[in-house]
Amino acid sequence: MVHLAPRHPPARLPAPPQPPPHPPADQPLPLLPPPSLTSMLLAAVAASPSLPHLRHVHALVVRLPVPQTSVPFLLSRLLRRLAALPLPLQPARAPLRYAAAVFSSLSPPDPFLATALLRFAHLTQPPLETFRLFSWLRRARGGELPLLPFAFSQLAKSAAAARSLPSAAAAHAVSILLGGFDKHRFVENSLIGAYVACGDVGAARKVFDDMMVKDEISWTSIVVAYSKSGDMGSAEEVFVQCPVKDMVAWTAMVTGYAQNAMPVKALEVFEQMAAAGMAIDEVLLTGATSACAQLGAVRRAHLGSGDCRTEWFRKECGCWVRVGGYVCQVWSH
Repeated sequence: MVHLAPRHPPARLPAPPQPPPHPPADQPLPLLPPPSLTSMLLAAVAASPSLPHLRHVHALVVRLPVPQTSVPFLLSRLLRRLAALPLPLQPARAPLRYAAAVFSSLSPPDPFLATALLRFAHLTQPPLETFRLFSWLRRARGGELPLLPFAFSQLAKSAAAARSLPSAAAAHAVSILLGGFDKHRFVENSLIGAYVACGDVGAARKVFDDMMVKDEISWTSIVVAYSKSGDMGSAEEVFVQCPVKDMVAWTAMVTGYAQNAMPVKALEVFEQMAAAGMAIDEVLLTGATSACAQLGAVRRAHLGSGDCRTEWFRKECGCWVRVGGYVCQVWSH
């Protein structure tokens, strides 16, 4: 007798998930969770159209139960928005006094907010006002306020804006004395820019040579400094060593050679840039055409805003380049 195994029913597949039922038409949809108080105040700061409105938001930050960890960030955003407002010129120091009051309202003092205050002074006040504010910050807190590297960068930028070499040297000195921030790359680049703006290329090169790590901004700043001073030999020396050559460095070399009556060298760098596949802008093209004008051969034709790409090729007559709606034919002979 043959015994047959009982047949098992086939396994049932799990039913596909059903979509949640739609609420009845007369039932309101569930509400999203309300935004946090901090995000609401940040939005109010960003949308503030005037100083009185910002003062009102500041009062809300003080009176409402805002998390204490969010207050410095909120106040720094408030100062950033205050710097962007079209404030009246008179009285000139009124916005700065209010910004200082914003900083003083926080206890203990916050170094992040101190940096935001210095940035506000740099953007809205006469250049050397940043140094007076820096001294006030140090005196007001008995010299105990910890400072971030970006605070010293603001001092260097203000010295550059004032074209004041003593101020640049002072910014350099305090960055060394108050924590050794002169070795911070962001501060070093700002110091290079300050010395270059004040015309002391030697001091800028000293900061550059002492840098442990040099970035693209560091290399480019020195190339631009030598180019503006007319020392194209040193500019070329640094330019050749640049690990990454950006648009600013290429332009500084072309325009530097053209402005110092070295048109052949300018066109050589121009062609090297073309071979490297770099984009061409109007500033660079101005330097190239200036060099060609010194050689006595430039033509310019308006061809409209076509859809063609920028094309380069070398022939006996030189090369063509399209920038915007213009095509320039450049002779190098």
